[in-house]
Amino acid sequence: MNVSKFSFAEAHNDRNGKSSNSKMNGTIIIWTGCLCTILALIGWFLKLPDAVTITTLTIGMIGIGAGLSGYSKKKSVGSESELNN
Repeated sequence: MNVSKFSFAEAHNDRNGKSSNSKMNGTIIIWTGCLCTILALIGWFLKLPDAVTITTLTIGMIGIGAGLSGYSKKKSVGSESELNN
């Protein structure tokens, strides 16, 4: 990954260049969790009931999304040089 030329699509690719469903789904879950957290905090400021519980649950949702984004499948390969390409 080249930092000077960041690409959203490149951030969701595996080492072999294929797009990763777990990384994409993790990103969607993170964005949804962030939106829900912001909405729950607005509800907390407006003194809506159960806003704190919803905030706690959405933080867990963000954690699940981060776990999916960081997950990479282990694949048995013949040599370590195949991973470096």
